[in-house]
Amino acid sequence: MNKTLTVFLTIILFSTSYVSQGNIKGKKLFCEAKERFNNERFPFDFGKILDYYAYTFEDKEVHYYYFLRKNDKILFKKSGSSQYLSNENHIEWVEKWSGTILQNKLNRKTLVLKSEGNYLSHFFQCKIFISSKWNDKKKELLDNFQRKYDERRRSNKL
Repeated sequence: MNKTLTVFLTIILFSTSYVSQGNIKGKKLFCEAKERFNNERFPFDFGKILDYYAYTFEDKEVHYYYFLRKNDKILFKKSGSSQYLSNENHIEWVEKWSGTILQNKLNRKTLVLKSEGNYLSHFFQCKIFISSKWNDKKKELLDNFQRKYDERRRSNKL
């Protein structure tokens, strides 16, 4: 009897973890550009902080976030939401950024995000985070970007 119960609980345990594997709902990502912007050519807004984007997946909707500088403060903002489509290999969605439309395709195995728009393709390496770790990563990046920005303006008189 105990052996049967143990086998039954083991089967439930393994089947439960298997079902949750690959589930999209509730997942949170931070994605870092594979190719860096030339930081010397662009102002701080475009150099460092646009190398990172964040995404959260809910019921058939993806929310996308970005970092920006407003005056002398680095902020983390939600840009928008759109519906996504998925199959066993990819998750796809469209992002709209002030008149630009980006087609995004996330490889579910490698977590490489391909973003295409305006005749350009950009690739990002994404990492999955649970909610608390996602918030920790957001705070870490905000603090890091703010510190670097503050260093660049340290010698300013005004």
